[in-house]
Amino acid sequence: MKRRPLPTNRSSDVPVPVAPDAGVAVRCAESPTPRTMTLLSLFLVFHLLAITLSFFSVVDPSETQVRLLSLVQPYLRATRFGVDDRPIYLAHADRSEQPMRLQVAKTFKPSEQDWRTIHPPGVPGLASSDRHHRWLATAVLLAESDQPGLVAELLLGFASDQPDIRSLRIVRLPTELTTILDDAAPPPYVARVARAGDRVSFVHVPSAAHSSVAVPRAPDEPR
Repeated sequence: MKRRPLPTNRSSDVPVPVAPDAGVAVRCAESPTPRTMTLLSLFLVFHLLAITLSFFSVVDPSETQVRLLSLVQPYLRATRFGVDDRPIYLAHADRSEQPMRLQVAKTFKPSEQDWRTIHPPGVPGLASSDRHHRWLATAVLLAESDQPGLVAELLLGFASDQPDIRSLRIVRLPTELTTILDDAAPPPYVARVARAGDRVSFVHVPSAAHSSVAVPRAPDEPR
């Protein structure tokens, strides 16, 4: 018997790609124009500068920072990056986190106008300013623990380098977290600086709350 030959492939069995219709336009993704890219880049730079300025102007801003912050404040408020123009701090409600300042005077009985504030060195929030705050916080902790001698040891080097100082105190600055009673509290440490040649010593002045004062009796008050 003769075998039938296998069927050969026909040209009609091979799939032929169908060309698109001439009336259908092929749309390609268009890239932004150079002008659009430039505007987006400028907006991004402005946005980052505004946020950076708001972060660096939280603690003790300079006059230049305050002036620039007033210009970008409408944008920060509209984008919810500013809250009523008041800085917000993450704290633990501890008084040791409250800002402190060292103040000095050239007289033994200074008035409020005679005190001169010693500002922290360096940029606020960096290492030098942080060490200054820890230095004052340690002195206040010792003063509140009735250790004025140890406080004098901490402040002795500073007073020795300032020969015109006659009075010294540490004060707490008010913040958004403090109350009226906290702001009205007396300075945690006040001292007079006595000098005898090259020798420097401190005379601690207790606050009125820790001192006893004789109150005269009224004439009509019974004994």
